[in-house]
Amino acid sequence: MPYWLLIGIAVAGIGLIIQTKSLERAKRKRGALFYRPRLVLRFLFGLGAHIFGIGFYRTASYGHYEWWLPFLLVSAFIILFCTWPGTIVLETQGLEYFRLGFRAKELQWHNVKYAIRYSKEIVVVGVNGVEIIHKSFHIDEPGFIEELRKHTKVIDAGSRNNKSLNTGR
Repeated sequence: MPYWLLIGIAVAGIGLIIQTKSLERAKRKRGALFYRPRLVLRFLFGLGAHIFGIGFYRTASYGHYEWWLPFLLVSAFIILFCTWPGTIVLETQGLEYFRLGFRAKELQWHNVKYAIRYSKEIVVVGVNGVEIIHKSFHIDEPGFIEELRKHTKVIDAGSRNNKSLNTGR
């Protein structure tokens, strides 16, 4: 495959990733809002997992002479699996953060100490120290901020770079 074609595909992929951030919104299911990572990111992680898994199977089963290649592919698959982005769920009781289908963190609305906006992420901190972070790869940042305003009284305790949830500047 020519290099110019690969570069064109990479540039188009980056443009698609940037564009989908503003297009996707949180999904409402059974009264809860789901803030998942962007579709393109989920697709790339899933594609990478399949490529690493198939590559490991092919190199291990056909007995290639490169003994290090199966170990490299398994390591890449494990790293990809461990860094798979999570989903934030907003319910009437509070916030939950799910990773790989399991609840990793839970924060009730009455236990929210403050929510703060950094440059590209929103951090919601509980009185017990639990942090749930809406990162730049999650969808619908304005919707997330609006839902925080509906459910909590303490929205902003100041922030770095004067980026406030209340003003949006």
